Amino acid sequence: MRSAPAYLALAGWIGLLALGVATATTVDRRLRNRLTRRYERYEIRLSMHDDAKPGDLEDMVEALGGAVRKRYNDRVSQGQPFVSLELWHRPSPVGMQWTLCLVCESQMARTLEAIIAGAYPDVRIGHEFDEEPRPIPCVLDEPGYVLRFRKRRPFILPLANPAPSALQRQGRATPLSEAIAMTQTSLRLPSLVRFQITPASEELEDRARRRLERHHHRQHEHHHHLAHDTSIIDQAEMRAAVEVRHRSMFYLEIQVGSEDWETCNRIAASLVARRGENHLHRRYMVIRQRLYRHRFPSAYPPLLPPASLRNLVSGAELAHLLELPSARMKGVPVRRLTVPRMPSPPDAFRATDPHAPPAPTPAKEALAKAAK
Repeated sequence: MRSAPAYLALAGWIGLLALGVATATTVDRRLRNRLTRRYERYEIRLSMHDDAKPGDLEDMVEALGGAVRKRYNDRVSQGQPFVSLELWHRPSPVGMQWTLCLVCESQMARTLEAIIAGAYPDVRIGHEFDEEPRPIPCVLDEPGYVLRFRKRRPFILPLANPAPSALQRQGRATPLSEAIAMTQTSLRLPSLVRFQITPASEELEDRARRRLERHHHRQHEHHHHLAHDTSIIDQAEMRAAVEVRHRSMFYLEIQVGSEDWETCNRIAASLVARRGENHLHRRYMVIRQRLYRHRFPSAYPPLLPPASLRNLVSGAELAHLLELPSARMKGVPVRRLTVPRMPSPPDAFRATDPHAPPAPTPAKEALAKAAK
């Protein structure tokens, strides 16, 4: 007759086997969803009239993350979709053309357009009027080189300073997308810059908050041990870190693809020039360069985030990176919409089917009743 420890050991082995099967099933399902999700590339039709406010940009990023964020159970079992903003300089029948694209799941195009319209009312995604969004009918080629970026310092320190500087108070800084577009156009070579965002889980947001508190306590204890007050630089960094931490967290993957390293480096000069308490720096991929070149056309994100979490950013940091080009951008061959959206009353007639009979008006209904 078997003893109790033998039964406990058998139950433990059965539990480990069940856990292994469940883990393998979950990983297999997530990998299948990663490869079978249908992402489309839609052109963002810029307008001649929009100029978003900083607060509207932060709300737009927050809403984009909320629209594609999965519930915790679905996120674990099925994975988390992403959204990408691409700055694409490509050849066209009329010469080199600069295009701003949104990469998302096909069923999310209308929803994301409505969210972007909260900050840019006249911008349209994949269409010009009221037709359905249509993806761009072309396929990306594999680039000759891919350059990636992440934060230089710990992720709790923001990329941009939320407190307005003297230069920012005098006038708003040029959007980052405009500076990149000018560089891409001046080089006259095909290139693509991708800002890919994936919403982080709420548990990771709580972890980021706890790490910020520990960082603050370590600094306080260190300066208390040295018997002097916290330095001005440390105070400014902690203040900036606290001000951006009230927004949602995202995994940010920035990639620049072109024919060689020199071209990628020149295009990326505008990225590393934007500095706050933190800044972006290049990741020199020696071993995985071929992998990311092959993966670049499909826009697949990395399987696992880096252990340092230096690609983790808040919505307030992303607002400075995802600001759309303004109408004052010159010298860039980009198509813009000249007809803004016009306000219409709720009873305005909207045609849906050209072969359908016209909708009856109140006057026609009254005449029909009188005839009866």
